[in-house]
Amino acid sequence: MAQTKKMEEKWQRILKECQKKPENKSCFDCMGRGNQYVVLNFNTFVCTACSGIHREMQHKIKSVGMSTFTTDEIKAVDAGGNDKAQKMWMAKYDARDGAVPAEGEVEKLRAFLKRKYQEKRCGKHTGSGRFPKIAHRSKHFESA
Repeated sequence: MAQTKKMEEKWQRILKECQKKPENKSCFDCMGRGNQYVVLNFNTFVCTACSGIHREMQHKIKSVGMSTFTTDEIKAVDAGGNDKAQKMWMAKYDARDGAVPAEGEVEKLRAFLKRKYQEKRCGKHTGSGRFPKIAHRSKHFESA
């Protein structure tokens, strides 16, 4: 039992370390200051407003401070993050298409996220139309 508690604490600590990385300190979608939620579909950190839009889109969201993450989810978040997602989901973004909406512009954000994730207009994808899978390799879990 004590061993399990220690492992849970280790995983939570790793998740918090991921959240504190410079590239994860702001919301992936609106660049707002909040980063208290994780979009497990993309292993990104987002703010409250963007997490709500992702929920509307049926994406899986968890709160860093209030949810329990599985080991695999933490491994994926540790291997992913906002920087890697930026290279995939915003690879073809062109500022001439319009600025990324600000944190408080909910309707504009909703439309932008629809274009970004459902229509896949900004991202880099394979010839099959699918996005490449991110390997879930994590330095923290190589020996775990």
